[in-house]
Amino acid sequence: MTKMGRFFLTFFMMFFVALPLKAEIQTTSAESAAEKVQTEPEKYLACLKQIEQDPKAALDQAREWLIAGGGVAARHCEANALYMSGTVKPAAEKFEQIANDLDIGEGLSDFALAQKSRLKAEVLFQAAIAWQDAEQLDKAYSNLSTALVDAKEYQGLYQDLLLERGQLQMSRGEYKAAREDFSLMLDENAENFEAFFLRAVAFRLDRKYTEARLDLKAAEAIDSNRPEIMLEQGLIYFEQDQHVQARQSWQQVKEKYPEPEITTIADDYLKLLDVAENQAKDVAIPE
Repeated sequence: MTKMGRFFLTFFMMFFVALPLKAEIQTTSAESAAEKVQTEPEKYLACLKQIEQDPKAALDQAREWLIAGGGVAARHCEANALYMSGTVKPAAEKFEQIANDLDIGEGLSDFALAQKSRLKAEVLFQAAIAWQDAEQLDKAYSNLSTALVDAKEYQGLYQDLLLERGQLQMSRGEYKAAREDFSLMLDENAENFEAFFLRAVAFRLDRKYTEARLDLKAAEAIDSNRPEIMLEQGLIYFEQDQHVQARQSWQQVKEKYPEPEITTIADDYLKLLDVAENQAKDVAIPE
């Protein structure tokens, strides 16, 4: 499941119970069966299922629903369909618009109003992902920072946002800020593998190799059966010109984890090492 796909389920599970039924379909079960009218949650679920099968068809479906008077759920499905169709910038803009409307709180049920902060944070999270795909990292950062304020009371979501913003900061070259987010995550959960591992990466990218090794050891203590540990160890060795140790790390990870997705990464690193060693030989050979 893609990162955005995870949000389909998260948002739907909350929004399904949050949506008020339209007055015209609050009829008896017999009348509803006779008229075969879909409720708003049913339309929303059908639209999300359509996105998984055919995002462009789902986009048409969402827009027809909007023309017929669909509200926030229709707009959210439209934004998701845009994103999954590859139209990421308009999708990000629509997610932001939905978040702004949720902030105002117009047209929401009592349940949705009580969950307004979480709903807004979820949608801003989606906006941030879309902005990253559109290579608008500053806008993604702004969305994540706002979402963190709204998600403070929701531990799981708050932690996911911290990890996401930390990784975004690494993409922006803001390694110190990234480490601060991962440290905040560890304040929330001192046994989180991803936070230790990602902070180790942020230390390495900032050439702070001693700190990187310490965090990598902490991550390994939490879960030693993770191939990324050996891959990252190899990178630390490589960047410090310890080529023998780097080669050993990457060869060992291939032996221990023969899955193609792991061996491909290790092979790429080994090729990089071969190039570096060949270049060093060329420099050493006098003309």
